[in-house]
Amino acid sequence: WQWLKFASPVCETPESYCGATAMSASPASCSERELSAEPTEHGEKRSSGDTDQPQRKKICYSRCSTGEKVHIFRCDCANPEDKEKFETVVQEASLGIYDLASGVTDVRVCHGPLHVTFVVTFISEADLNRFVSGPGKQVIHALAPFAPKEQPAYVESSCLLPRTHTLPSLLRYLQKNIRGETFHQHDVPAIQNELSLWFPRPEEWKKYIKFDEKNPRAYTRNLVFTNQHMDVILMCWPPGCKSSIHDHEESSCWVVLVEGSAVEVKFALPKLDRQFLKMESLNPASAVGRCGPLQRLGETVMEDVGGHPGGYVNNDVGIHRVENRSDKPAYTLHVYAPGLRKMRIFSEAGEVRTVIVPPWRDAAGSEVKGEYHACQHTDCKHELVEADAWNMMGCHC
Repeated sequence: WQWLKFASPVCETPESYCGATAMSASPASCSERELSAEPTEHGEKRSSGDTDQPQRKKICYSRCSTGEKVHIFRCDCANPEDKEKFETVVQEASLGIYDLASGVTDVRVCHGPLHVTFVVTFISEADLNRFVSGPGKQVIHALAPFAPKEQPAYVESSCLLPRTHTLPSLLRYLQKNIRGETFHQHDVPAIQNELSLWFPRPEEWKKYIKFDEKNPRAYTRNLVFTNQHMDVILMCWPPGCKSSIHDHEESSCWVVLVEGSAVEVKFALPKLDRQFLKMESLNPASAVGRCGPLQRLGETVMEDVGGHPGGYVNNDVGIHRVENRSDKPAYTLHVYAPGLRKMRIFSEAGEVRTVIVPPWRDAAGSEVKGEYHACQHTDCKHELVEADAWNMMGCHC
């Protein structure tokens, strides 16, 4: 662990970066670490500096949402003898609503024998209100004589529910779509897009929170899921904490903000001296050498509201450091594909060392092998709607 000579004080400790959770700072404990491969019994342990986070926005106001508003209203015809007159008014009203364009994104009209349902989607709540007090009111007034008690049968206005992932559905997607032994085999934009569609519900992810009680200012890596192709990890960042500058060998690294605020700082992969490359080929676990100056490429601010939802890096893109610059804890979901087993640690003073990441261990201390869910009660196998099967059936029609 001599690489710590050039690590920043306080936060960049062996246990914080190798993935250990709630353990001492001694090198022996890090090599024999007990990773948080099981969720905590009571959900989470907070550091002394933790405070209540602001309430997350509802799903329809989340970063996944378009902000559109939907208005639905149904009108019935009480007397079958009025069917022709009713349908004539419905046809006229439908034509007018279909022709609405300003502030409208979609129109659907569902027509039955003695009823009609209008579904209109608007850019904003202001446009919805304008419709309700204008064309919508006119249509309801025109159909009122046919309706029981001269009232519409149903009226509802709400947010358009976006296509979003739960944590189980996100894990199912990742299992289906992440394969291979190197980042060159990944569809990075597609996976990044699906990760951005995750709506993090506290009851789904807070069970994986675990801080290091012996070093409360160190960040922790808590296993959510692992298989031969990837590791999915919840990382917990105490206030003011940051990682070392590191690479990812042959792995892709996707980062998604879960709660709080975090900053990803990217650097170009520097040149490495021949001494380090020779040592790395002979002893990958403890190679030491020199590297060229670190060129900062930029930074991505990930914030809970109004910020960028996440980031991505591999060794072709560069290397990075993740920081929590706020005074509150932050939480990020990381997907390493394949799972990160070795990395290089860089210092801005021009030093580079390799670190071997020990294997994950479950609560009993046994090494995790093969596919493993840290929370055994999470159902990541069964889909409520089997869309793939449906779509395959459609291909043979």
